[in-house]
Amino acid sequence: MQCLETSSTSCFVVNRHRASDGASAFGFLQRCISVISTLAVLVAPALAADTGSVVAWGDAGMGQCKVPASAGATISQVAGGYLHTVALSSSGSVLAWGFNQSGQCTVPAAAASGVTQVASGLYHSLAVKSDGSVLAWGYNADGECNVPTTAKTGVVGVSGGYAHSVAVKSSGAVTAWGGNSKGQSTVPVTASTGIKQVAAGVYHTVALKSSGGVIAWGDNSSNQCVMPASVSAGVTQIAAGYYHTLALKNTGAVVAWGSNSAGETVVPASAASGVAKIAGSYNRSLALKSDGSVIGWGDANSRQAVVPAAVKSSVVQLGAGAFHAIAVVRAPTVSVVSPASGPVLGGTTFTVTGNDLASTSAVTVDGKAATSVVATAASITAKTPAGTVGAKNVVVTTAGGSVTKAGAFTYAGVPTIASISPSSGPLVGGTSFTIAGTNLAGATVTVDGKAATSVVATAASITA
Repeated sequence: MQCLETSSTSCFVVNRHRASDGASAFGFLQRCISVISTLAVLVAPALAADTGSVVAWGDAGMGQCKVPASAGATISQVAGGYLHTVALSSSGSVLAWGFNQSGQCTVPAAAASGVTQVASGLYHSLAVKSDGSVLAWGYNADGECNVPTTAKTGVVGVSGGYAHSVAVKSSGAVTAWGGNSKGQSTVPVTASTGIKQVAAGVYHTVALKSSGGVIAWGDNSSNQCVMPASVSAGVTQIAAGYYHTLALKNTGAVVAWGSNSAGETVVPASAASGVAKIAGSYNRSLALKSDGSVIGWGDANSRQAVVPAAVKSSVVQLGAGAFHAIAVVRAPTVSVVSPASGPVLGGTTFTVTGNDLASTSAVTVDGKAATSVVATAASITAKTPAGTVGAKNVVVTTAGGSVTKAGAFTYAGVPTIASISPSSGPLVGGTSFTIAGTNLAGATVTVDGKAATSVVATAASITA
């Protein structure tokens, strides 16, 4: 755990000279806990509603949680390596940040466009192109970046493990390459057809059959490849952790098995229904609920365990590295600001109506911060700051980005009264009178503290 936070030579000399796949590699894992492929899902081109801004949390010692400005608000998928993060934009370009000693964050030119899915292994990154070919870059001691001919066409999904890579083809066949010390790259006959998704753990590989059943092979030291009866059918998604495996049922329930060193396979009641996506990390499990919130379980000492408020609503994509987690939060929308006007002195209580507003961190009117901000998913109430006369932009900022409603609030000048005519009338009331002045539009009128009736106001006059 220490080596995630330190920049000491002793830790990263080990990283630089990572042992090849096998027993010596296992020794490294014991000293400086590694990553697994976190979320390997067949990903279709994302709709606008499935894109947004990246939020990352957990251990951030090598910048893996420091989201670059270039990521913008159109990210459609994320994946985490040991100390790096990979993201896919809706335009089909790949970004990566964090630890880059093996070039895992040096995105090749071929991944600047036309990419449909990304994944990450320990120190290598993977991408699937729209032509069905796989790209791989980063550490390559075990050949995990040596893409075989079988993965140069027809691939629809990919995942990365400690030192191996695995892909599923449109034909339903699985192909794997790289480290194979535990048989993780030896694809069984049962995975030669009818597979629709793959996920790679440290030394094991998991596949989801088109029939909804799950199979796995490779290291089984924690029973991560022993399928429980509940995943023989009805599974819609799989994910792999360090030494554990996850499945999502068509009921929205999560099933987990394998290592339970920190409770990573003890599925909480909140993940027994309503789950839309899953991800696995070292000894934690994560789930994205259909209401857009993220939950996690397992190692309570990991910084992943503290799910930030920013990912408790409007999340559309989920990924995880060894000790960090990544989410894509949908951008907010604003439909109405009401009332649409108020005095330049400020203090007008107004309501913003829209979508994905719950994580609102700021509301401004003409660039000045509104006060008393209270946000829900569908609305915000706040008070206007003081301003100047005219129509002003209202900007709402959330974890998913910022949205501007142009000219949504108009500041009216302080009203002035030049004359009132007639200036007298009977006590019984009912006298029609006219007020001449400036900035009178939308005004209300009282006489001796009592509301006048039949008020009709323009900018220059009021009749009542």
